[in-house]
Amino acid sequence: MDASHLTIIVNTGDDIVLHGLKISPDLDIVTYTLAGVVDQRKGWGLRAETFHALKHLAAYAAPTGST
Repeated sequence: MDASHLTIIVNTGDDIVLHGLKISPDLDIVTYTLAGVVDQRKGWGLRAETFHALKHLAAYAAPTGST
């Protein structure tokens, strides 16, 4: 499809800032899906994402946002 005909409306109510980075979950999943890099097994996030950065932050007692 011609990209100029594509309009995407996403929810920004769940956006947060964590470790100085703006995180937009709904915008991220749409972008990852259109780019073909979404982790289809989980249904969110990047395929083959390692989460190593979160493990290192947790080692320094930094809040990681995970439970």
